[in-house]
Amino acid sequence: MLVCNVPEEIPALLAEFDGYVNPAGQFRLMRLRGGDTPSWDELRASPEWRKVRAALAELSASQGFDFGE
Repeated sequence: MLVCNVPEEIPALLAEFDGYVNPAGQFRLMRLRGGDTPSWDELRASPEWRKVRAALAELSASQGFDFGE
């Protein structure tokens, strides 16, 4: 929603949406997540995670970024 012409109304507008849940959006998110998702520990132990983590560490070192743990 574009409200850049009346920025002082943004807090009131956001308050109107507080707690709003879009059922269709929630359904899409559930489908995206799927039922076969690994746990956080399983993900971090996977070879794919370690490969990406190493690539990010290399990139961060070469660019001066710190992605943290």
